Amino acid sequence: MPSHAPHLDAPRSALDAFGYACLTVAEADGRCLWRTALARRLMAEYFVGTHFERGYLPPELLLWLHREALRRRVGAPPVDLTVLEQTPSRFNPTLAARRPVAGAPKRRLSFRLHEVDSEALGEGEWLIVMSDD
Repeated sequence: MPSHAPHLDAPRSALDAFGYACLTVAEADGRCLWRTALARRLMAEYFVGTHFERGYLPPELLLWLHREALRRRVGAPPVDLTVLEQTPSRFNPTLAARRPVAGAPKRRLSFRLHEVDSEALGEGEWLIVMSDD
């Protein structure tokens, strides 16, 4: 991740306040270039492993990004990705303390890919907006 940029704190906070978990990623390697605090929290809750902590998309999300980018280039309609919340375990410290409610439906995290103006962010960069259901 780039160094902390104070001028970006207000937009990140505003997005989080309205429930928009957002991140921008480089298509080539899945490197996360920018993310909101809500996006960081949701990614920790839904994915085991350290890819996101090291600044990269988890492999399953990177595969979706690559597939979607190719689909978009040939004019195919967008296809969102939805993942189910993981069961708490010792392998995911974020979830280890959480106690699931018996009979409660599993939460879902949906991902929607948005192409961005290459002049605004950069060539080959995408915006991913997440929603937690």
